[in-house]
Amino acid sequence: MRILDTVAIALLVSENAAKILYAGVNSAGGEFGQQNLPGAYGVDYQFINETAIDFFLQSGVNTIRMPFLLVGSQLSNRQAPNVINYVTAQGGYVVVDAHNYMRYNDPSSQPFSGSVIG
Repeated sequence: MRILDTVAIALLVSENAAKILYAGVNSAGGEFGQQNLPGAYGVDYQFINETAIDFFLQSGVNTIRMPFLLVGSQLSNRQAPNVINYVTAQGGYVVVDAHNYMRYNDPSSQPFSGSVIG
């Protein structure tokens, strides 16, 4: 009887095993360049390119983390929406990850990085 219980539990667990919904990679780059705000795309910061996106999506990854500087208004340029649209058009997901490193852009206090928040 104990063996039947064990087999029944094993079948229940295997039937209800969690499926991995999101398998992802981190694409660093958009969160850099805080020394030169708002910064120039391709000089001070960059986002993942289509070649890398294709590689990861074809390798089975379906989620790409896209960090960016909140202070630099990087989402208002066309490169960030292009990345988001390119990934999602292929069925992938984008984690849009805002960074500010506890600072805001006030060059009068700290000319190279802004003032500390708080």
